[in-house]
Amino acid sequence: MDASKSNRVIKKAKRIFTIEEKQALCQDWKQSSLSMREFSKLRKVAPSALYQWCRDLYPKKSYQDTSWVPVKGLQNQEISTGESGSVSIELSLPNQSIVRIKVSKTEAISFLQEIYHAASIIR
Repeated sequence: MDASKSNRVIKKAKRIFTIEEKQALCQDWKQSSLSMREFSKLRKVAPSALYQWCRDLYPKKSYQDTSWVPVKGLQNQEISTGESGSVSIELSLPNQSIVRIKVSKTEAISFLQEIYHAASIIR
């Protein structure tokens, strides 16, 4: 036997799943008590493929559906500072709670920048 023939790797043909098969596999996995990796091994499907199918077929709720509330600044009002140069920040939360904090101007700017940064990452 020729050495070049014995070193060849024979690749298995890639199976193409129909949308119905993908849906059925995702549903079966959801109803099983198995991890995605265990289920994939049992059904002889790549875990990455199953993950992608389930993510595409059953996307999580978008952030627009959550209880996030936009942060709004008061327009046409000057920032009034107390004796120590502090600023009061009031946050109205979705559960009707109000949070008031008193910080320096520098800390207030940093705080608002952090909130803006966190909100932009979440979206």
